[in-house]
Amino acid sequence: MSMSRQWRPVGLGRILDDAFGLYRANVRTILAVSFLTVFPVAAIVGLTQVFYTRGLLTLLPTFADVAIDSAGFDSLMMLSLLSNAAAPVFWVARIFLACALLRSAGALMTGDPPDVRGVLSVGWRVFLTFALVNLVLTMAVGVLVLLGLIPGILFAIRFGLAPAVAAVEGAGFEAAFRRSWQLTSGHAWRVIAFFVLVFLFTIVLEAAVTAPSIARQIVASVQSPDALFQPVSAGWKTFEGLLSAASVSLVLPFVELAWFFFYADLRARREGMDLVVRAEKLVGASR
Repeated sequence: MSMSRQWRPVGLGRILDDAFGLYRANVRTILAVSFLTVFPVAAIVGLTQVFYTRGLLTLLPTFADVAIDSAGFDSLMMLSLLSNAAAPVFWVARIFLACALLRSAGALMTGDPPDVRGVLSVGWRVFLTFALVNLVLTMAVGVLVLLGLIPGILFAIRFGLAPAVAAVEGAGFEAAFRRSWQLTSGHAWRVIAFFVLVFLFTIVLEAAVTAPSIARQIVASVQSPDALFQPVSAGWKTFEGLLSAASVSLVLPFVELAWFFFYADLRARREGMDLVVRAEKLVGASR
């Protein structure tokens, strides 16, 4: 299914609409890629975190007692270690999904979109550079935020587009950051607004997927103020963990597609990508 798109400056609402539209047009391929790459690791992280959190809440009322359940506490520590060990693997899986979707987004808009194997294969081509750009960007923003909130925000605004540049254009490490600086010049408030909008949409979408779990907790809390500290069945904790993993796997593709269209919008504003040749180059770079 091809998707009509004129490469010209548009509003942020249109950017999100285009992301949803491309998602719907290729929903089977995109979900297959997401559930192959992210869901297995997200399930491990989600399950261990739910079992750890629920178990800790159950033990909290007994911490003041002398006879604490040492076996239960040891089990919680094992779950915490497993969750921490899985977190870096989840980061790699999430970064690969982002790279594959950003790299394939242009091709997914054509009448002959790539299949699951095609999306996965193009993701590998620039994955190492893409991962390095993401790692350095995340660490730099984190350090700068610790030194001062404003420098961290400014760094994220000017260089936040570097991962998209690395994936879509296949730019090298230094070139990706230079290109991000160029594309975001004069558009600081637009970048901030996009960050906030995508963040809010992510919260709403994930909350919609995990609504059954949230609703159960609200009902239980209304019925009994101590419900939060009561034991929960293993089946329900498993359901909560898998639901959390599913929400991440469903929402992440939308976020990355939104970043692709935001990148395209800034290119249109800087370079006039409404010209046909610009669009052809963008699609060609994704193959």
